[in-house]
Amino acid sequence: MPTTPDRANGDRAIGGAASYDLTEKMVPFLDRHLVFPLLEFLGNKNEDMLKAKYDLLSATNMVDYCTELYKELHHVEEVPEGTQRLTAPFERKRNQVLAEMAQLEQDAQKIIAVIENPEVIAALKQDKQHNRQFLEKEYGVRFPFTSEMAQDLFKYGRFQYSCGNYGGAGEILYHYRVLVSPRDRGAISADVELSGAGFPSLTRTTAGPQFVDVVKSTDAELDFAALWGKLACEILTGNWEVALEEVQNLKEHIESK
Repeated sequence: MPTTPDRANGDRAIGGAASYDLTEKMVPFLDRHLVFPLLEFLGNKNEDMLKAKYDLLSATNMVDYCTELYKELHHVEEVPEGTQRLTAPFERKRNQVLAEMAQLEQDAQKIIAVIENPEVIAALKQDKQHNRQFLEKEYGVRFPFTSEMAQDLFKYGRFQYSCGNYGGAGEILYHYRVLVSPRDRGAISADVELSGAGFPSLTRTTAGPQFVDVVKSTDAELDFAALWGKLACEILTGNWEVALEEVQNLKEHIESK
């Protein structure tokens, strides 16, 4: 079919628009969760795009969504046993995620039981200056937090993020930053292995000097990671005004170094 002038102009316009697409340049600097909305925005449902989404999220804990992507990609109603790119089939992976979520929730239960109380939430948001005294007097929460309590709260928030529960993760990180003061953070000595942009991955490591370097930077890195994580959560939930506030918090944190 011959190319009409209108069609030729349209093709040039599309090509011109594509030349301004910065997605490919931005992706290396973002974590997987922040890349996904960019792929969604492109709106392409072809096989290559579906595969890109599947490959992107298969390394996260968003198992249910990966299952649906697999079905759509392979045009099947059910996922055959053992066909996932990862080592475990979908159902087994899902069970592992649920089990780990339950364990992390149990580990952090002491502080979660307090911060999920509506009265506590209201008090913390209304009067941050006296929240520690309020929790000590009314709920027997002792400060400073132990290293384990702070780590457990942070790990639980990060795992919620990895599962795609950005709202829940944002709330947990908010409470982490409100309840763990800079003085308390200085006493924290979690084992943290940085994994690149944004939110670090918490893992145990015994790599000699690398372990020492990690521990020395832990308190500052955990605090910094919580700031980045909260910003990512607000972006991914579309809370733009709060996200702008978090950008300012990050700016102040960076400038204070």
